[in-house]
Amino acid sequence: MKTDYHVGLYGAPSAPRAFARKLQRYRTGKGTLRFPIDQLIPVELVRQIVKRKVKDNSAKSKKE
Repeated sequence: MKTDYHVGLYGAPSAPRAFARKLQRYRTGKGTLRFPIDQLIPVELVRQIVKRKVKDNSAKSKKE
């Protein structure tokens, strides 16, 4: 039986759509990205996702 350990990144609802091609090899869910614990975390991809999230949040706060 294989245990599904992972490192999760939460609160990134726009990330799966915006980065769909880059995320094909990882499990995703609603606002969740899962990286296998036995592999290096794709730091540059995470950096891009965080920048996108900051941009989304900034745009959202300007509308309010």
